[in-house]
Amino acid sequence: MVNSEVVYRKRLFPILEAIFTVVVWGGTFISTKIALQEVSPATVVWLRFGMGVVILGTAVALRRQFAVPERTEWLYIAPLGFIGVAFHQWLQANGLVTAQATTTAWIVATTPIFIALLGWLVL
Repeated sequence: MVNSEVVYRKRLFPILEAIFTVVVWGGTFISTKIALQEVSPATVVWLRFGMGVVILGTAVALRRQFAVPERTEWLYIAPLGFIGVAFHQWLQANGLVTAQATTTAWIVATTPIFIALLGWLVL
């Protein structure tokens, strides 16, 4: 009994973390749609970026895991950061100007399926 309880507790926290992540991520579509009633898409993107820098910066500082990438790595990191973060957030915010939050959430939720199908077809 004791061993199964320990295993249960060790598995419970990661599951709760994953659920929290999905809830927060899903809520971003709704909160972005609401924010767009008051400010421009560019403002939403800058605010999200600023909040991310503060939150992730604090987490990195608390864990003492800050590492500066090598100079050669910046050529890979910069475009990936732009496409994966800035450009994606800008597209999402601009798309939510005219689309419903649920439509956007469905598109994002089905992305892995389409990536797998495209990978199967192309690769």
